[in-house]
Amino acid sequence: MSSIVTTDYASVSMGLRPSRVVVVFDGANDWTYWARRALYLAEFRWGGVGFALVPHRGGQVDRALLAACRAYDPDEVVTISATIGEIEDLRPGWFQVQGDDGEAVGEVERLHLLEMSRDTDVEPGEADLRARDQIAAACSVYRRQDDDGTWDELDSVFVAPRYGDVPEIASIPGAPGGVMLTCPATWGGFLGVATAARAGAVEKPLPKAEDATVDDAELSMVVDWLLGGRGHRLPRQLLHSSTVVGGVLTENTMLSQERTLLGLVSVSAGVDRRVPHLLVIGDEPEDFALARLWRLTHGVGYWLPSAFGLHQDPMPTMLRPAVQRIAHETRRAGGTLLVTSTSRSAGQLASDRDHLQLPDDDESPHRTARTEIVIGTDLPWRQPTRTHLAVADQFDAKLAVPIRIHANGTKTMAAPLPAPVLRDPRLAAADLRWHVDVEWDDEQGVLGRGLPGAEVFAPDTPQWYTWGRRSRSGTSYLAQRYDLVIAGIQPENRLTRVKLRDHCLDDWVTAKSREHGLTTQLPRSS
Repeated sequence: MSSIVTTDYASVSMGLRPSRVVVVFDGANDWTYWARRALYLAEFRWGGVGFALVPHRGGQVDRALLAACRAYDPDEVVTISATIGEIEDLRPGWFQVQGDDGEAVGEVERLHLLEMSRDTDVEPGEADLRARDQIAAACSVYRRQDDDGTWDELDSVFVAPRYGDVPEIASIPGAPGGVMLTCPATWGGFLGVATAARAGAVEKPLPKAEDATVDDAELSMVVDWLLGGRGHRLPRQLLHSSTVVGGVLTENTMLSQERTLLGLVSVSAGVDRRVPHLLVIGDEPEDFALARLWRLTHGVGYWLPSAFGLHQDPMPTMLRPAVQRIAHETRRAGGTLLVTSTSRSAGQLASDRDHLQLPDDDESPHRTARTEIVIGTDLPWRQPTRTHLAVADQFDAKLAVPIRIHANGTKTMAAPLPAPVLRDPRLAAADLRWHVDVEWDDEQGVLGRGLPGAEVFAPDTPQWYTWGRRSRSGTSYLAQRYDLVIAGIQPENRLTRVKLRDHCLDDWVTAKSREHGLTTQLPRSS
């Protein structure tokens, strides 16, 4: 880098937010349990609503989901933890122990050892790790290079809140409690997964839970609610309280997952009301995951499995009006309703659209939104509008910072940014993890191709100070310090104060090459 340096000021935006996480789980026969379990684990985290769930099949992730994960831009990609007891419940006889003679122990001893080991964690399988690595490679997660040249990531396993761990939500003073709507532990199948995704799952799900049992009237109301309706007269099975519940109206009751939104708001960037709404039809885990990822990334996405009664005769009373309401809301926003699937063909989707009486052009007599059939791998993830969770009143602070401009155009902050202190006293008193997003007003760095913190931070920032990354959404770093933090220092001094740099193209290419042990050199003029 040239030694010629000038000084100036730059305008940057600084925002605070909770984690964006992709949780990878096995998409085989028991996928509805593992999805509910992931939602249960997210329930205990601040900002747990922002956790995306992605299935794999033998270590391979669907191409449509890889594109979705890249658009979602997670900070971390993690596998889901499992215990011996859970696996045995789902696959009876899986737990086997050999005696000293190399033979399997008797059934009585096996059951005794099983009872003693039920809560023992099982290491993620090779397929889980391959899928996790596949998604992480497609994204720009937090990572850094150790002294021996190997790459390390922030987290890799999503662990259950037990063994004395204090769930993050419980550490927030005044976190909501009382009566809540939540997915019952006994609700399995597609309806259980959809309910847990909509309301939350404060109760640990039962591995052997069967499909939810509701009558036709209850199913109709639940389906309408899951597809964005107000949820009048929901089944009282959804009510959760530590005390006896009486005289509670379900339509006025808080969702359990709303506890994780304490102090947070949903923020939209690059607002364009014409961003398509998404309706994903199908029973595969990839269909469920695709709808959730679209909703987390672009705001409006719905999953429509067979359990909602699409192919029943007669169809549940509220299903067709609920889907047509989605189409009407799309039209009011000036957008298009995309009907898609990872498991159903274009012809099947067209038949489903006709069965739901959705129009296929703007000339429909009811002037509802135009609907379009799109195969999952062809979804337009490059949308101008993105949504994410952020800390209320702290998601877009404008700052003027002194910078040094090198001769080739690279800009480096001459002074560190202020400490990312949470102003909400409830949040500041809790043991939370949050992130700082920084955007230069005249940013010149290349988006979409990640850079680790060692390249994002100014050269004088210590390697182990904190985690940082540059991704398709810009520059992010963790608010907490990860170097030596002396006990008893002021809380503000436990937080990071970093200096960032904005690479010119030449320095960006050099930084990307350095990740792979390569060097660059400009051609010499003749």
